[in-house]
Parts: sequence; structure tokens; C-alpha cells
Amino acid sequence: SSGINAENGNRELKENQEKIHSLQIENAEKKQAVQELTSVLNDKTASYNEVLRENEDMRQDNVLLQAKMNNKQRQFEQLKTDHQKLSAEVERNVKASMQVVI
Repeated sequence: SSGINAENGNRELKENQEKIHSLQIENAEKKQAVQELTSVLNDKTASYNEVLRENEDMRQDNVLLQAKMNNKQRQFEQLKTDHQKLSAEVERNVKASMQVVI
């Protein structure tokens, strides 16, 4: 009876050792998968951050270009006003000189 118990105990021990070994292999594979996924995630995060930086740079460029465009628009409006004033003055001068001639 004690021989059978010892045999059963040895068989159980061996089965448990095999289960432990199998779980250790599975654990190692899962750790490897986690490391690979972490590496992929880090790469994706770096790419994402780079895109965010580029986006911010473009946004800042856009703000500067908008300011330049607004400035040019103001300059254009001022030139247009000046041109209208000068045209009216030229027209008055032409009429005045024609009246002098007559």
C-alpha cells in the first residue's frame, strides 16, 4: 500500500513538474509577446508624437502666414484708398487746368 502511494506521489510530482515546465514556457512566450508589443507601441508613440510636433509646426506657420496675409490686405486697402484720393486729385487738377485754358 505504501509502495502504491509512493508511486502515485511520484507520478503526481512528475505531472506537476511537467505542468510547471509547460507554464514556464507559456509564461516566457507571453513575456516575449509583451516585449514585442511594447516595442511596437513605443515606435507608434514616437511616430504619433512626431506627427503632433509637425502638426504644431504647421499650425504655427499657418498663424504666421495668416498674420502676413492680413498685413498685406491692410497694405492693399491703404494703397487702394491712396490711389482713389490721387485719382480724384488728378481729376480735379485736370478740370481746373481746363477751366484756366477756357
